[in-house]
Amino acid sequence: MALEYVEKASTACAYCRARKQSCDKCLPRCSRCASKFRHCDYTPFRSVPTYPIRGAQAILSLLVERTSCGPNLSAHGATELLRTASEGKMAKLGRLCSDVLIQADVAEEDMVHEYKHSMHPWLPAISVDFLGTVPQLAQRSCQVESPRFHTPGSGTLPPLLALGLFLLTRRPCAHAEHIKNSTLYVTVKQILTTLSLSEELLLDVLQASLLVAAYECGHGMARQAYLTIGSCASILNLLDSTSRQNKRGFDGLEFRRTLWTATLFMDRVNTLSTLAFDTPLACPTSSPLSRRVERSFSSVDVPTLECSPEEILQLHITAKVTLITGRVLEYVFALKEGSTPQEDYASIEEAVSNMAIDLVVHQANLSWPLCDAIALVLCSALVLHTTQVTHDTLQTLPKARLALKSSQDMARDMVHSTMAVMQPQEIRSHSFAGLCCVLGLAPLLTGGMVDGGERAGDLRRVVPIVKKFAARWNVGKVYLEALARQTERSSDVRMEWGSQTGASGNSNGKVWISS
Repeated sequence: MALEYVEKASTACAYCRARKQSCDKCLPRCSRCASKFRHCDYTPFRSVPTYPIRGAQAILSLLVERTSCGPNLSAHGATELLRTASEGKMAKLGRLCSDVLIQADVAEEDMVHEYKHSMHPWLPAISVDFLGTVPQLAQRSCQVESPRFHTPGSGTLPPLLALGLFLLTRRPCAHAEHIKNSTLYVTVKQILTTLSLSEELLLDVLQASLLVAAYECGHGMARQAYLTIGSCASILNLLDSTSRQNKRGFDGLEFRRTLWTATLFMDRVNTLSTLAFDTPLACPTSSPLSRRVERSFSSVDVPTLECSPEEILQLHITAKVTLITGRVLEYVFALKEGSTPQEDYASIEEAVSNMAIDLVVHQANLSWPLCDAIALVLCSALVLHTTQVTHDTLQTLPKARLALKSSQDMARDMVHSTMAVMQPQEIRSHSFAGLCCVLGLAPLLTGGMVDGGERAGDLRRVVPIVKKFAARWNVGKVYLEALARQTERSSDVRMEWGSQTGASGNSNGKVWISS
């Protein structure tokens, strides 16, 4: 009987070496990597090994450390990444990033999968065509011995985007200070600052910075996100000024439009996410970026785009919603600061109402999800009308109160439909921006007429979803605190409402709550 011949490598793979586990050294992949569909790297030890063999020095030289809050960059890992980035050695930086993910037990395809579902629909910082090649890396790596990350023409993730995705998709811990002071977060910010001096890497820095801004916004660091978004706008201005030189293909009109709109959308979501609206716009309507987007999309109306390709339609609608939201937020800021708004309430109210109606009416005719755009415009409308009623000197303006009631009804319908179709365990598969706006609507809905106990019941039903959202994104804790305050406030109002109706015998009584 013939003996079966099994080809084996001369050394253990990098994955087993990092964990000091036994490796059967099978080619092209060991059984441990094959069972987890991982890239199996049999590259020999480097002259300065990443994983020392034994002793206390092994712990000190690991790029990733395991803490109670999950994997994080070690001091040695942060030093190595920063040194490599400052020297401009991108190939080595790619290998280090690959080692970081291996030691953190994070698969590149898992990061991309979460990004495509929760971020890419509204923050397309990475091309969807490019992302489509990532899930095939595990199969392709069996035949091709190449780095997992970007080399010219490789189609794999560049190191900056890999670090940005690792940061964005990393599970948060319960300590807010750990999120803000994470070694990984601080190191990624420092690397982006260092590499922004290289003109050839500006596009990678921009894309990774948008991912960092989403991380900051999602975890309640609105002021840090404000600075990061401002940096993105500055990089876009630089890239636009050099686009004629055809560097990294940035002269493509649709690609530029996509990044312009993504940056503005990120700016608006960041301001709305705090509920206090105390963070200004990094890209106001008078900024060069906003003007560029306005000129680029000014000739296209939403109803005329029904026969356009989905990607172009989504981009145009998102751009128009973003521009209108900017006008709303500037008006709200002006009223809160006691200054005179640049635009009058009637013109802004007409624009945002028409856009909301157009999106709701045309939603059934479109195959792609409009949740992000509709949620953003409804949230903006509710904030606009609530602020107008609160700061109206007459306090009896019928049009403002009627508009507030209408926007509350539309927002409540959206919150109800979201609760009906989504389960708390599905948070990771839904868009962050859409959930941020929809769940942020719930506390704002108590800013007008409270009709008996119905409103408080609505608040309690949305709490489980908000809790699950807060477990993934730290900004959700702001919504939980607001819901707790509003639920308690609604209970007090119901008691007052009951005493008033009991004394008067009127069963249809309503109590107005001033926001």
